Amino acid sequence: MIVAGVDEAGRGSILGPLVVAGISSSTSSLGDLRKIGVKDSKQLTTAERTRLYPKILKLCNDVRTEVLSPSEVDKFVEAKIKLKSLNYLEAIAIAKILSALDADVSYVDSCDVNPKRFASVIGDMMQNKRKLVASHHADEIYTAVSAASIVAKVTRDRHIQKLRKNYGEVGSGYPSDPQTIEFLTNWVKRDLTVPPFARRSWRTWLRITPKIDDFV
Repeated sequence: MIVAGVDEAGRGSILGPLVVAGISSSTSSLGDLRKIGVKDSKQLTTAERTRLYPKILKLCNDVRTEVLSPSEVDKFVEAKIKLKSLNYLEAIAIAKILSALDADVSYVDSCDVNPKRFASVIGDMMQNKRKLVASHHADEIYTAVSAASIVAKVTRDRHIQKLRKNYGEVGSGYPSDPQTIEFLTNWVKRDLTVPPFARRSWRTWLRITPKIDDFV
């Protein structure tokens, strides 16, 4: 039997893309993934995720990613449609990935408070109608989702690293990171605009400077 797992990285970040990743694997290979140390990416260091990434690619039948730009995220957040907008954008990406993976059963980490509703929305958009399970903390429960979480995190980390190379230290990209807030504050003071690689729809801008209201 072929099993698929999907997870995301960068959902709450203010810088860089939202990455949705999915993997498909035979049930026998899931045991091999566990043996090499695959688990929820949040429980691993950057070095551990980087080490596991090529091994996951080798052990899995297929790996797919959808990289959603800040402008795409803003479009859905500001539109406020369906599953509180951002959830719906993720559902679209997940459905695309799962349709390509075409597994017998798929597991998804639910970003919606109602996992059954989230699974239903995804299922309605999928080309194939196979078993689909959405649950909270799926990246901790299902090995396939854990592997997908590592792929998503490493992919996003690489995008953030490119930002560091081009613009200097940007921090992790999350609003809770003082380095990220310092970078954005300095950018706004200097250029009086929002960086093109930042999410304009995030309320974090209101904390950075009152003048940000003029251009978000």
